Amino acid sequence: VVMIAIICVPEWILTEYLLTPEFTGIRRVIAGLSFGIVALGSNRILSHYFIGSGNIRYSMFCSVFGLVILLIAGFVLIPVLGVFGAALTSSIAYTGMLVFSLIVFTKQTNTTFIELIPSKDDWKALRKKFII
Repeated sequence: VVMIAIICVPEWILTEYLLTPEFTGIRRVIAGLSFGIVALGSNRILSHYFIGSGNIRYSMFCSVFGLVILLIAGFVLIPVLGVFGAALTSSIAYTGMLVFSLIVFTKQTNTTFIELIPSKDDWKALRKKFII
């Protein structure tokens, strides 16, 4: 939700009030990074699970997998798209890390991907917890 709000901020507000005119085009970079930021945050949860359960190697393999994706995507996208390509490269690597972690997590815990999607009851319980 926060990333959507940040993406919706007009660029003129960023370049005239928050930053300087040298940051023209920053909105496109933020958009390229936005999905990766969400994926990285989600992956951190799974990484903490692996480390806390004593499976540190899964967290390490995930990082190596992300590095390989980063190198491949970086060599392809950065020369063509510049700074925006670097943002996309990061998002692709973070998303790949999340997918890797999700696959390992579901195999390790015998869950399905469907079980990871919040149900209506989950949303109701969350709403009940935070709204009187």
